[in-house]
Amino acid sequence: GEKLTSEDLKNFVHNKPWTTMPKNKDLMDQKENPEPKISLEKFSQMFLDVYFERDKVLYDVLLVQNRWLEMQVAFKSCSSVAANKEDVPGDTLRGHDMHTDSEGDDKCMLISKSDFGNALQQLVEKGKLTDRERQTIITSCEEDKRFVQNGRYVGYLDYNHDFLSYYIEDEMEIYGKVFKRWEECDAKFEKLGSALSYTEFEMLCREVVGSSEDDNEGLKTEQINFLIDVVDNNGDGTVGRSEFVERYAREDAQIQGALRHHWHPLLLMFNTENKKGLKAKPPVYTLTGEAFHKCLTKALESNLLGGGGKVTSEQLSDLVANLDPKLKDTGKKESKGDVKYDEWLMKYVGDFY
Repeated sequence: GEKLTSEDLKNFVHNKPWTTMPKNKDLMDQKENPEPKISLEKFSQMFLDVYFERDKVLYDVLLVQNRWLEMQVAFKSCSSVAANKEDVPGDTLRGHDMHTDSEGDDKCMLISKSDFGNALQQLVEKGKLTDRERQTIITSCEEDKRFVQNGRYVGYLDYNHDFLSYYIEDEMEIYGKVFKRWEECDAKFEKLGSALSYTEFEMLCREVVGSSEDDNEGLKTEQINFLIDVVDNNGDGTVGRSEFVERYAREDAQIQGALRHHWHPLLLMFNTENKKGLKAKPPVYTLTGEAFHKCLTKALESNLLGGGGKVTSEQLSDLVANLDPKLKDTGKKESKGDVKYDEWLMKYVGDFY
């Protein structure tokens, strides 16, 4: 929060191991004499790596590797979250405002400290994190007092607000806005080319997603600049279509690509598994979660989910475990929680269906 003076900046540059000073220091301030040169490699090794090692690890895991969505899935599967039936509002914990998770739920997503560590360990075992990254994340949350310090929920953490939004607020907000329109963006990309200049990409974002000047759902100028920074991860000065889809569509794009090739055989599988069979009519296009997963596994083994996208059994398990609540039956007790498979297909296949 403190402002640096010009003298502070001069001291930060002059006579530092990462700085090469001009030979004639007396002429340093004259225009014809070159300025001091900074070695970014030395600056990173001798300053950033020393004083901001923890922050760099968090930045790399959450933004560069983009692991935060996998973390969210892992956290949600933990027992302490599953047992949190009270939908505790965020302001009960810290006095912070209500917030919305990636599925649009305005509630507090509590997880115990032990489950938080266990969820990260699951990602280590899957090769998504290293032991060092896991420990750095836990240490950061402890040192930054992210876990509730007192009261009824002491030792718990709201993983959306007090972890993800705390460290990568911009990324989560942008993801929430872009993910809903990734197909429109991808279609525009297809017409314009496989890679766009920064200016072209900015125009695409404003056209498809909108700008904050138009509505609250649009992107701010600084958010578009942030989006360009994280998507152009190879620094080639362009935003690639594959880079964009990989970051903001992720598994959705893979599943969609696979389903558009073989959605009808899969529908027949669902109908066969359904007690009503081919005579099923709305609103009985439903299956239990177990039967739904069984059909998807069978489709994967039959190579029906291999065209246009590579879907893994792990992705299918995550998909079933984290289905949008809107795709589940809320009716009679015996069918409550069943998957509305026709609406699920419509989500991914759309006009094809």
